[in-house]
Amino acid sequence: MSSPPPIPTPQPQPQPQPQPQPQPQPQPPQYSKIISWNVAGLLTTLKHIHTHYTSLPTFLLSLSSPLILALQEVKIQLTDLSSSKHDHVLSVPGYDSFWSPCISPSSKGFQGVATYVRSGCTASADPRPLGCEEFDEEGRALLTDHGEFVVLNLYAPCGNAKGRKFRFHRAVKALCDRKKREGKRVIVLGDLNVARGVGEVHHLKTRLNVGKLLKMEPTSPSLQDSTTKVWLEQLRRHYPHVKKACRETGKVVPFLSTNSITRVSKNKFKFSAESDGGTTVLLGPPEVKEESVYDYRLEEDLYFVDDGDGDGDGDDGEGQSKMTQKQKYLRREKDSISIVRLAELMTKLTPKAEKVVWGEDVMEDVLRKSQELNLLLSAYEPWSECWINSLCDDNNGDGEYIDTFRHLFPNAKYRFTCFNQLENKRYTNEGSRIDFILVDKAMEKNIVVNESRHLDVGKKSTDDIDEFGEVAAWHAATFSDEYKAVGFQGGGLVNDYTDRAVNSLFGEQECMLNTLPCLSDHIAISVILSGLEEGVAGGLGSLKLEKGNKKTREAQPHKAQMKLASFFGGGGGGGGRSSSSSSSSFKSSVVPMQQNKKKSTKSVSNFFGAGGGGGAKKKQKKK
Repeated sequence: MSSPPPIPTPQPQPQPQPQPQPQPQPQPPQYSKIISWNVAGLLTTLKHIHTHYTSLPTFLLSLSSPLILALQEVKIQLTDLSSSKHDHVLSVPGYDSFWSPCISPSSKGFQGVATYVRSGCTASADPRPLGCEEFDEEGRALLTDHGEFVVLNLYAPCGNAKGRKFRFHRAVKALCDRKKREGKRVIVLGDLNVARGVGEVHHLKTRLNVGKLLKMEPTSPSLQDSTTKVWLEQLRRHYPHVKKACRETGKVVPFLSTNSITRVSKNKFKFSAESDGGTTVLLGPPEVKEESVYDYRLEEDLYFVDDGDGDGDGDDGEGQSKMTQKQKYLRREKDSISIVRLAELMTKLTPKAEKVVWGEDVMEDVLRKSQELNLLLSAYEPWSECWINSLCDDNNGDGEYIDTFRHLFPNAKYRFTCFNQLENKRYTNEGSRIDFILVDKAMEKNIVVNESRHLDVGKKSTDDIDEFGEVAAWHAATFSDEYKAVGFQGGGLVNDYTDRAVNSLFGEQECMLNTLPCLSDHIAISVILSGLEEGVAGGLGSLKLEKGNKKTREAQPHKAQMKLASFFGGGGGGGGRSSSSSSSSFKSSVVPMQQNKKKSTKSVSNFFGAGGGGGAKKKQKKK
């Protein structure tokens, strides 16, 4: 009898191994882009955007869906905003739009500002925030509240007749100070129509302090090179007569200029003076504004500004400013003029027998020597420069705001945001930097410093060109000479660009977005900020717009039309203007840092399709 099989020894069962718990992954920082842009007529700009980029929503998507797009000089009237005429302007999916149109009878159809904000990111808006009828009616300012911070979108007056710009600057400062006292952080952006100094204006637009130069000792070591000695001796000998001729015989000459192609006539101005031989000489190119020829007078230009309430008592009406008399301000220094105009005076008003001719070589040497001796003055009023420089915190730590461009690129030269379109100045990069994004000093930690950032250098590479120099700036402004000047016979802006030029805007450009010349005489500017959702319960995208707020309703006149259309069965808002206010809208405005890497021309080109020509000419500017 066989024995039973052995009972198998129980084997220990493998114990289940504990599964590794997923570790929380660090969340990538959230970046939000803010863009400011003077479009010089939004409807015309949008025609070109539709030509080259399909639509405004597509354009914004390719710009990484900015959190805020602030526009100046939109030139859209209130009546158009309160109708369904421009639904494609007012209705951008995922965005709320706020408007401060010009309602002044004397300027209707000009000025005006608008701010597009990702839905769910705005608490309220004020289209008349300055409390000054003079500027609020012109659509010069728009304030939007985003919880912890506010954004003030500005379009400053260009001229300073009767102290307008002075009063505007003071009103802006008072508003910003009030908001800061309320605990808000403030971002000031827009077209401020002033540069921060000589380095922010092309040297041909700066003025030479002739009086200071002539007071220097002729034996000064800095004036002894042969070329300088020749033109300086001519200046010492002939300038007294030139100055006398301009002051005693000079006058403004108005005339009517008619374009030979379009047959459009415009009032323009030149300056005339008598030469040494008694011949009347016309000076300078035709100017659109009379005050543009005043430099030829070579006189000190002063003006007086009172408190602005009209009674001349020195009190602004609220006890905020006590002055015993009108304040005196310097607009233009005595014996100061641009080097180009000085060369013209020396060539045309000196005796013919002397054969004084100041050509390009002489002007270049005058410029070089003036820069060495610190004799150049900006084209803008000294007090106006002092105002913006007093706001900005650079190296001295006194200002309350950070000039984001200078903060990120302190050594960049010849980087301008505005160009004279009538004189084709973009194509020679002769402009000025008058558009700014000024961030509250308390938000310095929010400014994203991207190590891979760079300034636009056109078709060049930063590997073979100094991105901070004059040559790189010219390549950026002209896309390495691809953008072509317009013929002075008329016919409008060139609107035929290669795909590479059209799509260059979506690369690694930072701070200055060199938008196509057909879009505006200004380029767009930008900054990337992080951490803006901090301090807001539920995040920035969860903000609820105060629709019952009267000022907010005034900033959205198109919403009133929507309700009216809905009441009469208009399908819920006349063209589908409603936009989502969910928090997810803010998430799509987040710009991961890797998205800043340049897209290939091929992929972007395929996405948009080939750019086309056509488009309308820009309207005349009125600042």
